[in-house]
Amino acid sequence: MAGKSPLIQVTLVALAAGSLCGARLAAQVGEKERLEKTLAEFSRELVTLEQSPSLAPSVHQAKQRIQWFEGKLASWSPASADEGRPLREGLEIDLQALRQLPADPDAALGVVAEVEADLAVKAAHCKQAGLSALVTTKVRTFRTGQEVTGLEVFYIQKVLEPKPPANPPRFPALSATEQKLAPGRYVFWAGTPADTPVKSTIAVGNGEPETRIELLVR
Repeated sequence: MAGKSPLIQVTLVALAAGSLCGARLAAQVGEKERLEKTLAEFSRELVTLEQSPSLAPSVHQAKQRIQWFEGKLASWSPASADEGRPLREGLEIDLQALRQLPADPDAALGVVAEVEADLAVKAAHCKQAGLSALVTTKVRTFRTGQEVTGLEVFYIQKVLEPKPPANPPRFPALSATEQKLAPGRYVFWAGTPADTPVKSTIAVGNGEPETRIELLVR
């Protein structure tokens, strides 16, 4: 800043600091706004689905969960740019499942019931631990009663099980391993891509910061 007066230098520094703070705030507010948008879209989808008599009971319960999240969100202030993102992404998976309900009435009811069950786990955990609280999920793998290590651990949200992604997410390290996950219902399995997996459905998040899982492998 050579050649500039002290007043101009101070002003430029203040403007730069203000811009930086503004950028951080925008990132934080942006994640909150994305969550608000997801919840609003979720609510609208549930209103539509509630018109179906067979789906109405599960949809009504799901609406109560979403309304709780909307009410809690109003006073929520994220502490970082990414805070709340895992929860939002999980909600978006549930919402997408509702938008793509199968034509078969029984299968559709199963999807709606699973979404409601997932929302129940999410809401119960967040009520105790906080809106954006994650769960440290620790996994050990066992074969015929003995712990085995060095296996990949995969997981998907339970509602995706009928049509799982080709490349499901996996834990960052081989077993025994751990990862922070949003609360919810998941399917876990371990092994290699060539193995026939032994899948386990597990609810992650009971208000506690940690969930321990023991997976069986062939």
